[in-house]
Amino acid sequence: MGVGMPADVIGRYSATDCGRGEVLTAIDDAFAEITGLAAPVTAVEIVQVRESLGRVLATDVASRTALPRFDHAAMDGYALSSADVDREPPFRLRVEADALAGQRARRALLPGSAIRIFTGAAVSPDELARVIGGRQAHRIGTRGQDPVAEGTRPLVDEV
Repeated sequence: MGVGMPADVIGRYSATDCGRGEVLTAIDDAFAEITGLAAPVTAVEIVQVRESLGRVLATDVASRTALPRFDHAAMDGYALSSADVDREPPFRLRVEADALAGQRARRALLPGSAIRIFTGAAVSPDELARVIGGRQAHRIGTRGQDPVAEGTRPLVDEV
């Protein structure tokens, strides 16, 4: 009965719209109608990218070039050096610079300091060990003062 939905949920949404009296389509019927409109791809042809609008890929496509062409932060937060990763939270670090998406911080990441980093900012795996998510840190004061680290999250690989 209904694509992984509990029976009580299906029952609530397959009768009438709340207050308007409109009869709604049962989930199983809607699913059958939608899948009935889909047709399997049987023919395969190779076309230029500019001719591919409205078409469906027959196989996965892989890029020959990594994009972006640098390691980058996977989330907004604060970059920590490897020297600060194993410290027991909470602890304080001085925010020394910002690193915007596509850019590298203008200052080196030193032990005892942090860089406010945005998703997509260029990072150096040699100096950066972790990014603390913005919600996992509490910033005290203004630029040049300390965030209190409450946890860390590792950088992730390129998607």
